[in-house]
Amino acid sequence: MGRNKDNKKKETGKGLGAITAVTEMYGRNAKWVNWAIVGLLFVLAFYVRVNAIAGKTELHSDEVFSMALCTCDPNYNVAVADGTYTGAQLKDMIAHSGDTGFKGMLSDLRQLWVNNGDAPHASLYYMALRVALTGYDAYDLDGYIVRGGVLNMLFFVLSFVFMYKLLRRIFGERHMLVFVGLALAYFNLLSVRNTMLIREYQMAEASVVMLTYMAVGFVQRLRAGEEIRRWRFVALFGVLMGCTVSLGYFNAFYVIGLCLALAASCIRHHRHRAILLILLAGVAALVFAFVIYPGFFNFILHPTVHKSMAFRKFSLALSVTFARDIRRLLFISYGFWIVLAAVLVAAFSKGGLKKLADGGLFVWLPLLVVACMPLIQYASILKHPRYYYCLMPVLMLLVPQSLAAMPNLWRRYFGILILLFFPILTPQIHFRDNYRWDAVRKELARPVIFYQLNPNELIQLVPNLDDNVEYTVMGKTPMTSEISQGEERLVVAKMGKIDSDKFVFVGKAIWNSNIYLFNVKYVEK
Repeated sequence: MGRNKDNKKKETGKGLGAITAVTEMYGRNAKWVNWAIVGLLFVLAFYVRVNAIAGKTELHSDEVFSMALCTCDPNYNVAVADGTYTGAQLKDMIAHSGDTGFKGMLSDLRQLWVNNGDAPHASLYYMALRVALTGYDAYDLDGYIVRGGVLNMLFFVLSFVFMYKLLRRIFGERHMLVFVGLALAYFNLLSVRNTMLIREYQMAEASVVMLTYMAVGFVQRLRAGEEIRRWRFVALFGVLMGCTVSLGYFNAFYVIGLCLALAASCIRHHRHRAILLILLAGVAALVFAFVIYPGFFNFILHPTVHKSMAFRKFSLALSVTFARDIRRLLFISYGFWIVLAAVLVAAFSKGGLKKLADGGLFVWLPLLVVACMPLIQYASILKHPRYYYCLMPVLMLLVPQSLAAMPNLWRRYFGILILLFFPILTPQIHFRDNYRWDAVRKELARPVIFYQLNPNELIQLVPNLDDNVEYTVMGKTPMTSEISQGEERLVVAKMGKIDSDKFVFVGKAIWNSNIYLFNVKYVEK
């Protein structure tokens, strides 16, 4: 018995000695170890995104719109002239219009500045994408994915750098919390899908993170009683707000909420004059947004379906936000429960709520995002999570903030668990978008008639066409001029567009839920 006790003491001593040695090693090399961990997180997050982009073989319809709009394709709003075209000809129409090369890029930028033809969106992202597509003068799916992906990766790097600076600004030398914040911000599923999508959301994410970084610095100066660099703040904060709303009008919910929170901080810290700086920055934001795109207010001035059908079914918006997006789409398996457990442990720890309420942790930032998310879905008609992709890094602040309110033992446990879970499992996921292109390509690998489709509906289908097959586009031409009595043809149209008195037809949906491929026979009744 005595020997067993002695052996246990020796083993315990060895274990404590090893821990002590590791602790001392970290103490001597803390700076380099911290940088190494941040670097490793960056490399893994970078790898996940590059791998996901490299695996893309299909485009969302909005990504096709990005190409057509940034190259100023007139057929986005004006129908392609009736006639017969090969698949290659229709594809090249969305790849360029008019001049090519550098001259074509400058010409398109001028047109995008005047009017991008897309009232629900400003032109800032389209301009950036058009620069990235300089020399892209013929349709090439892989080339488009690479160029759009590289542009997104540049904005991802910018987002990561400023997220690190934001976390350091909030948590200082508590490096574990910084690591956890980075892990959750860039290894959640929506963040990765954000970088995959050739739309404005990754650029908006970088803008939101920089805006939040500057807002936190503003509040910290108020608390410390330090002087605000007035014109510097007005100019930079105004530009960042202008960029953020130019990259998505729904982002205005977050921008307005952030400004109200800053104004409340001014009142709390008896710096009432600083409210004027926030107002001036807001004016500067609108001026900046208008200067970079004079059509910025088109979404207000012109009627669109996005306006007429907005703000409906708030209960659905709540369900979509919390039951679908946060519960099922945001995290990998079990990730939601790990995050929920961390928040609950913090809330029920002794003094946890008091620590969370401490203004130094800025818990109001993720809570602001939680408030904005259902409002964004309430205002949207598509109810898609991509509308708040850009807010995910700020939402993820809630977890390191919760860890900061825990006892040390719990903080270390959850910190290690999160760092060993998300950055290790997320890179193993095979991200792949499936928009049923294989099935659509198979159906359209033969001559068909596109009959009375809206311009942007035809554009959605163009990437699925066979380069060497001839297709007939009919918008104004009656179908009887193309189909002879008793002849059968394949026709792509929407329900209700084909005259049942003259044609016998059967069909099946091939795209979305309202575009059908019909087998039509001309039989005059």
